[in-house]
Amino acid sequence: MSTLINTEDLAHMLYKVMPLKALMQLAKIQGKVGYRSGHAGRVVHDNLKQYFGDTHTTSDIERMSREFFEWERVRSLLASLAPGMNADALSDLLTIEGEEHLDAALERGKGAILLGSHLNSIMMFPAIALWRKRGYNIGVAFPDEGDAWGRTKLRTVLEKFGSRRDTLSEAVGGFYCQFNIRPIVKRLMENQIIGQTGDGWHSVNFVEAEFLGRKLPFTTASWSVAQVSGASIIPMFIPGNPSSGMRLILEKPITFDNSTDKAADMKKMIIRYARRLEHYLLEDVQAWQHWLKPNTLDALVEWTRQDIEKRYEMN
Repeated sequence: MSTLINTEDLAHMLYKVMPLKALMQLAKIQGKVGYRSGHAGRVVHDNLKQYFGDTHTTSDIERMSREFFEWERVRSLLASLAPGMNADALSDLLTIEGEEHLDAALERGKGAILLGSHLNSIMMFPAIALWRKRGYNIGVAFPDEGDAWGRTKLRTVLEKFGSRRDTLSEAVGGFYCQFNIRPIVKRLMENQIIGQTGDGWHSVNFVEAEFLGRKLPFTTASWSVAQVSGASIIPMFIPGNPSSGMRLILEKPITFDNSTDKAADMKKMIIRYARRLEHYLLEDVQAWQHWLKPNTLDALVEWTRQDIEKRYEMN
């Protein structure tokens, strides 16, 4: 059942009367208050202290913890506004490097998986909304059947008297895909680009890779789909922070063509992806969404030991 009103509605109403920079400042204040007043603030602080306390000062950890919530609120604001923005406004949000790799992957005619991460993860959505406006056939596979950004009752009423605006899920071509990968494979066969993350929790199988000083499991999900379908993998990383600017970096497409040992090749590819993610994460530690999980690296290892049904639960 839809709610009466949500923060996305408020963001769009304020966007009509306030400059974007002013809205971003309000979002930062909201994030700072959230850090100080909620349990999540302690979780993030403890994670950063546990994993970076030996290399960063107490004041650094405090600043990074606060900025985690400030940046998260600004990112969420920008993603909420993205469906109502034109291409020029969306282009101002991100500096995109390597966009030519999208075209190179599509030239093969077998589709591509745009493999992002939880580093500034929600900023994938404004980028994908922009690419769709530019004519790219691109969508995002969601592991939850519901629409987290569905229309509220207020918005439904307002749209009866004005123009209709896509929800965020609609703006990025979202579709549901859980255990059954057929919806993804079908779209890849139509030479579509599918947005996914390579450091997620929802997977059947994993490959261990060195990450932040220990061996951690990385999902094989997207890599397995690419292997079966012949699609390319385009690694994507989003360093930076939303206040001073973010870069969206697309790296050269990866394929399994002419591979004699696909299992070994997959492992090498995932290990390299993990190494690249770590490189960008260490530039902007506080941009990784997984810090919200208590003892997050231990929890990630433990998660792989859960039943498959448990691993696919949204949490």
